[in-house]
Amino acid sequence: MLVSILLILLIPNLIISVPYGTVSEAQLITNDIVSIWIYNQSSWSYCMCQALQFEHATIVAFNYFIDYQSCELIPNDPPSNGSYYMKSSSNSVIYIINSNFFNSLKSICCSDISWLLYKIQLSNTFNSVIVTQPVGLVLNADLNLFAIISGNERSIQLREASKNMTGKQFTSTETNAQPISYHDGIYFVGTNPSSSATLYNFYSYDANLTQLPDMYFPEGDPQRAVWLFNNSIVCLILQSDPRSILTFVNWNSSASNFTHNRTVAIPFSQPYGLAKSNDDAIIYVSGDKATIYQLSTSTFTWSILVPNYNSTEIPMSLAVDSCGNRLWVLMLGFGIRIYDRIYGNEIASWNMSMSYPTLYDMILTSDYELYLIDKSMNQLIHYGLSLTDQCTINLK
Repeated sequence: MLVSILLILLIPNLIISVPYGTVSEAQLITNDIVSIWIYNQSSWSYCMCQALQFEHATIVAFNYFIDYQSCELIPNDPPSNGSYYMKSSSNSVIYIINSNFFNSLKSICCSDISWLLYKIQLSNTFNSVIVTQPVGLVLNADLNLFAIISGNERSIQLREASKNMTGKQFTSTETNAQPISYHDGIYFVGTNPSSSATLYNFYSYDANLTQLPDMYFPEGDPQRAVWLFNNSIVCLILQSDPRSILTFVNWNSSASNFTHNRTVAIPFSQPYGLAKSNDDAIIYVSGDKATIYQLSTSTFTWSILVPNYNSTEIPMSLAVDSCGNRLWVLMLGFGIRIYDRIYGNEIASWNMSMSYPTLYDMILTSDYELYLIDKSMNQLIHYGLSLTDQCTINLK
């Protein structure tokens, strides 16, 4: 160990030859995880030495505060015991020692939304590919493939969830297929609008796009679905004019084995967007009006999260991000608006209407990759890399 310390002091780059990452002008924050502070460290390399030889815990990263010549060592605690947050900080740098640890986390909260959105907008991994009339988009559980509904005659395509979005396979589906959801290896396809040939069917396809038995809902046209409470309940939009509903179904691990739980009337007739809070306590629904509604899953009562404000924008797709307190909304006629999901106030926005006038659907991954589709422009769009790059973590 003495030799290693001397190498750090005399020739730092030799000992820091193992892969590590940096996040400039940022700080890693921990919640319910005890960090270790070390002072009087004139260089980040001294902190690196301290982190590598620390005996009481495995250190996965540290914050180095240049002005204060101090470092904060971040130990490897199981994610269930605490949370990791990243925020902008002009006087600190994050050094990532174990990138695999961070890659294995399902999500890290980038708490500075302005910084995060700026990084996404300026991402050098922007790409778009031509897809004829795309109308629906969903990501699989492994985060490596997404399915897209597209075409005049409608087909399902599987594409790589990457910058290139390479096509893998496709199959034909119903001519009015549009919304698509995913759960446990199955793609569920709804219809919009209905027709006599496909009335009230919720279609399902396995990972190889082999069609499975349909689910029949006579109350209306199936739209999007979310799974709740350890996947024991599925919540599904059933669209009908003039009365649409949310149906809650007892889910028994199979599309062919379900029983009805309850239904709740939706306050408007044409709902599209559907999302849930990370704790399953709130369901968010949007549709043909700019108003965004929320439903408590404990009382099953509605309230308005975001009023209309006489807007002509249509909230097509909703997503709660990894921080848990932000609702991303894809607005037809504008772009992306981000709201505080507790209080409903807008905290950030991105006007994309000049380039993409008819945005129809959105995927926001847990590590802030963004996939979009524009129907009239025939575009499938990608912004950002996964968190290891999107939050400016650069491997050395």
